[in-house]
Amino acid sequence: MKIKTILIVIGTTILVWHLVVWMSITKEFNEAIEAQCAAGQSCTDTIKVNPVTDNVTITISSPLKTPSTQEFGANFASGLMAGIKLVVEPLTERKLNKASRNYFDVYAIVLPYNATLELGERNETQASDAENVARPIVPAVTVSKPNRVLELAASNGVCGVDYLNALVSDGEDTVSLKAGKYEKHEQLGQSSVEVKLLSCINRGVAEHALLATNWVSCGGSCNSHEIVQVFELRDAHPVLVQQIDFDSDASGTGATFDDRLLTLKVSGRSNEESPHCCPKSLDVITYRWEGQQFVQRGYRRIGVPPS
Repeated sequence: MKIKTILIVIGTTILVWHLVVWMSITKEFNEAIEAQCAAGQSCTDTIKVNPVTDNVTITISSPLKTPSTQEFGANFASGLMAGIKLVVEPLTERKLNKASRNYFDVYAIVLPYNATLELGERNETQASDAENVARPIVPAVTVSKPNRVLELAASNGVCGVDYLNALVSDGEDTVSLKAGKYEKHEQLGQSSVEVKLLSCINRGVAEHALLATNWVSCGGSCNSHEIVQVFELRDAHPVLVQQIDFDSDASGTGATFDDRLLTLKVSGRSNEESPHCCPKSLDVITYRWEGQQFVQRGYRRIGVPPS
């Protein structure tokens, strides 16, 4: 009985540790694809790892579109894909199986990873229609450069300012934050402002402060928008050098910043013609920090997630 218990504990430990390693690997894959998307490359590639079978499925977009295939011959694309498979599949397996040994992942050592590369099917007519939806001509955001000086002392650098307890403006209204929040209740309605994101870009000599606030106004119904603001230091004062404004009146909206990749992702309600109560889609825009400002690197349109 004691031996059986020991074996169960060992087996459970092996399985749990394998799942921990699997989550770490999956996270690295997802971060790599996000970085690729932020760099303006394909956002549709996927890498899926089955933690039970250790099968790895890599799906990539077509390396060639139809015109190129016709130009080089009917078998060129398939031959190119076969060549890519010969390189990518064994390389992926070697890297993953080496990682399993480094992490002492006994489960994956006993059942090694097996990689399969697949080509995402592309129907030119359907793809064209899908791209019109996935990549609208103009995303529903407003980017501006206000170049407005804040009446705040920044003796400890622009990132040392107490933005959570300072005046904040959306260009029309100015309110005073207390612990990152502001609320006002009136007879006919109410309004609020809340800090959603506060970060420092490249802390040090060339640092910039990043602040995102969500503004809500309610009367007969509620409306909300979110503003991402970038500040730099001039003459010991923060200066608003870039502002990104978007409609946040939908589930799934907001802004996130990856300080390792220096990428900002903004998800705002699309400007498609849907009723105020019932938004249908979001515009997801990815920006890369280019030293002095955020520059758009990609965007797509997605459905609004369930509330």
